[in-house]
Amino acid sequence: RALPWCHGYQLPLSRLELRSEAQASGAAAALQAWLLRASGCGLVMRQEVVSMVPALLLGVQASHRVLDVCAAPGSKTTQLLEMVSHGAEGGVVVANDAEPLRAYVLAHRLRSLGAGLNAVVVTHRGQTLPRAGEEYDRVLCDVPCSGDGTLRKEPALWASWRPGLSLRLHSLQLQIALRAAALVRAGGSDVSDCMGVTCPCGCPHRRSCGWAACSATRLAPSPRSRQGRGVGTARTRVRKVTTTRVE
Repeated sequence: RALPWCHGYQLPLSRLELRSEAQASGAAAALQAWLLRASGCGLVMRQEVVSMVPALLLGVQASHRVLDVCAAPGSKTTQLLEMVSHGAEGGVVVANDAEPLRAYVLAHRLRSLGAGLNAVVVTHRGQTLPRAGEEYDRVLCDVPCSGDGTLRKEPALWASWRPGLSLRLHSLQLQIALRAAALVRAGGSDVSDCMGVTCPCGCPHRRSCGWAACSATRLAPSPRSRQGRGVGTARTRVRKVTTTRVE
């Protein structure tokens, strides 16, 4: 079915279900083969519907400088690239990932979209990401996640899940989120238009990170965030945020 709000389409079955159906149905097998070819050449980007929301909420404009702090594998980055214009007078998307191998996979994925994109791939720790020239008009901060939310569709993971997997990520998530806030352009723009701390799986520790970041920067989470729907925003100005661990 068509999803007009994100210019996408949704299949009525998951990837695993499609793989199973492809073994019994010629039509499903043909669809699976087409998706693999189209994904490989950049014609189609496969992505969960819920993970498409944060980039849309940022309100990216054609001339914006946009930073994707934890970008790999790159599905949200490709969304951002569709929103900016390319060429000398266009915007730019800077995609960062702390792991060099993941950054390489990200660069390979963006290369499949074709030449001439205003995109830069870098690899740096998100919590100490350096300032490069001007501040960014929009920052997408999809902090590392324990994957608690995937338990809803992968019940077998319960056997290896432990509460500590979530709790030990909080400090790292908060440091990255605060550094992302410090890189947002000053000048009166609403943070709801500038920075998204995303939580597509609805994990409690990701929501607590959003609240802690808002508290540290004296920002007010939006009603949407209070309702626990997975996307935290704020509605006041951000000029500069520093912590003891941010240079």
